[in-house]
Amino acid sequence: MAFNMVAEHAIWPKANDAIFGLAAKAKEAIDKYGKENVINSTLGALVDDNGELICLNTVYQELKS
Repeated sequence: MAFNMVAEHAIWPKANDAIFGLAAKAKEAIDKYGKENVINSTLGALVDDNGELICLNTVYQELKS
């Protein structure tokens, strides 16, 4: 089961979050098979309503330099 950190009033549309879902599956695998046997390579990301990555301008500037 995924853990949702968004306040109830801010959830729209009601949908499962793919990133939290994958992180939950990795945690379940760790619980079942042991930490030494599972690589959790999930990363959290912030996206806008269109699914586009949101990032600080300073990050983009650093990547472009």
